[in-house]
Amino acid sequence: MTESAGLGFYDGNVLTITRSGNTIYAGGKFTVAGGTFARNIAKWTGGKWEALGEGYENGIRGSVYAILVDGNDIYAGGYFGSAGTSEAYHIAKFDGTRWRSLGIGVGGVPGAYVKSLVKVGDYLYVAGYFSVVGDEENYELPTNSIARFNLVTNRWESLGRGIEYVYGIPGVVNDMDVYENRIFVGGEFQSADDMYFHNFVVIEENKFTGIGGIQNVGIEGKVKTVKYLNNEIYIGGYLQLQLKGESYGILKWDADQWVKLNEQLQSDQGDVIVNDIEPYKDGIIAGGIFSRAGNSVFNNLAYYDGEKWNDLAGGVLPGVSNLAVLEEDIFVSGPLVISAGKSACVAMARYFKDKLSGVEKESDEKRQAGITNFPNPFTQSTSIYYSLSSPGKVKITVTDGLGREIKIVINEFQDPGNYVINFDAQNLPAGLYFCHLSQGNKFETKKMLVVK
Repeated sequence: MTESAGLGFYDGNVLTITRSGNTIYAGGKFTVAGGTFARNIAKWTGGKWEALGEGYENGIRGSVYAILVDGNDIYAGGYFGSAGTSEAYHIAKFDGTRWRSLGIGVGGVPGAYVKSLVKVGDYLYVAGYFSVVGDEENYELPTNSIARFNLVTNRWESLGRGIEYVYGIPGVVNDMDVYENRIFVGGEFQSADDMYFHNFVVIEENKFTGIGGIQNVGIEGKVKTVKYLNNEIYIGGYLQLQLKGESYGILKWDADQWVKLNEQLQSDQGDVIVNDIEPYKDGIIAGGIFSRAGNSVFNNLAYYDGEKWNDLAGGVLPGVSNLAVLEEDIFVSGPLVISAGKSACVAMARYFKDKLSGVEKESDEKRQAGITNFPNPFTQSTSIYYSLSSPGKVKITVTDGLGREIKIVINEFQDPGNYVINFDAQNLPAGLYFCHLSQGNKFETKKMLVVK
């Protein structure tokens, strides 16, 4: 079953989730986490959300895209210019009391940001989109989209020319993972330190190489997430084994080549995109934008047991951005308003096993049709997202607070899958309305608030 993760994030989005021990960290663009004032970063210890820092030290003034926890130190990367009371450009450290900068930070290009962090020995590897890093000794050290910070000397170091899209133009690093001092890097780029590597590369002994040796030059498409799990390397995103070939959401490295999984995720509404992968039980979970695998319907969240994909409580609408696993609980972030299973959640949801019944999910036959809308509240229009687990005639109507029918949004036969349709409220007065979805004996209602 699913529930809102601690009352939700009502004024923004969660853009990253990280687990350390029994604590979940969330970063993004928000000021309230479950009723607690927390500026763009917060931690959940099982009972409530807590801010990182008090008073003027509370959080980060900007967006947080990456969090790394190392003992008592918490590193945050993103798009910002200050953290607590410190000037810090896109990367900062919280020591339990106050925020501090790492040198001057990163920058050099409009819209510079940090998207991924990993630690190897005394070095913090920092990646995203930038062209320079800086400290008191090296004010503007050139390096494209990846660099490392020496935690002993407090100095930045480059990795040659770094990651580039074309010569002199920074590429984008979306994610990194590390295993035994090998760093796996994925994103959208064409070269690493002047050598041709396409969207995926490995760092060994501070040098770039291919995963199976220098001859392996990467993968087509866009790599959104990289995970080393159970002695295997997985990448997720929008992926192709060859240029303009069939696209995949997930690929796995198999000794000397990238291979697809036994059962592939598919989408009824465009390309499959996998935004995050995490270990779960004896397999993996994936979150992103997809609707099915084979004849089974999934809503953007599914568990792969090594042979096939399995549903998780009806999934999440309209999509999944990030995942974190705490024992058998799964924390999921997505758009500002998400529908998780049968629950309406705000920016973040939690999936957990029903300890009383021992049932993790309902059968497709018993599951209700799912519906939500975003934005909500809204002024002019809103997008209605809904999911069907079986074929049949579908009717969506909107009524006012007195039950009077305002509009029939749709009334037709539809196949299983995820759908989105726009609802125009320009001519409606402000107030509370209800969106009703019916299909056979399945029925669900969603409250919608129009403000003027």
